[in-house]
Amino acid sequence: MTTEVDQKLSVRESVAVEVVRKKSRQGSETRRKVTRLQVRYDPEKLAALESAAKDAGAHVPELIRQTGDLLTELLPVAAKQGIAVPELLRQTASVLLAEPA
Repeated sequence: MTTEVDQKLSVRESVAVEVVRKKSRQGSETRRKVTRLQVRYDPEKLAALESAAKDAGAHVPELIRQTGDLLTELLPVAAKQGIAVPELLRQTASVLLAEPA
């Protein structure tokens, strides 16, 4: 028969195991992200981007990673349509922004 103390220890042990597993997964994800991307960007625009991201509850590095993934998908579409990716984004965004909320 298990005691209340044994049950609490068991719960703590399972939580500890899950924490270790999660940390291990995070470590492997981090190890895959070893290449750095450096770009020149206007400091005032960067400050505005960081402020807007903070207000939206986002982080600029994560947004940049997600945007890179999106660009990978959009490049073939833009090439097929014969337009530049920024123009494709502008066209798409203008349609979305014109729709009533």
